[in-house]
Amino acid sequence: MFHRALPKFGDNDDQTLFEFQAARMQNYMKKQVGEGYKPRYYTGDKLIKADHVARFYGACLGKMLTGG
Repeated sequence: MFHRALPKFGDNDDQTLFEFQAARMQNYMKKQVGEGYKPRYYTGDKLIKADHVARFYGACLGKMLTGG
């Protein structure tokens, strides 16, 4: 139910919030890796998907709810 309540992007509202943010994260990480930043688990060649973004938000929410 909550997934349907999220905003949509694109000309025909065909892009979900998580897809939109995954594309922005992909662009940002490619730029950072190109400038010399070396993250521990991301090399710049992997595709960030909408499911990854949703899982990341779930982990952040769980951490907040447990007081972290």
